[in-house]
Amino acid sequence: MVDYDEAIRIDPGFALAYNNRGDAWFNKGDSIARLPISARRWRSILASVPRAIA
Repeated sequence: MVDYDEAIRIDPGFALAYNNRGDAWFNKGDSIARLPISARRWRSILASVPRAIA
């Protein structure tokens, strides 16, 4: 998880790093809800992710 934390530190908008870190925490048995991500940070992450084409 240290690698994911470093990737997020370098590029806070790197959504895949957040996703993979959440998966790692979940697989380890930790609650994803404990991750310290603010609402503002989530909005910036979501803004950087391309929208799916329906």
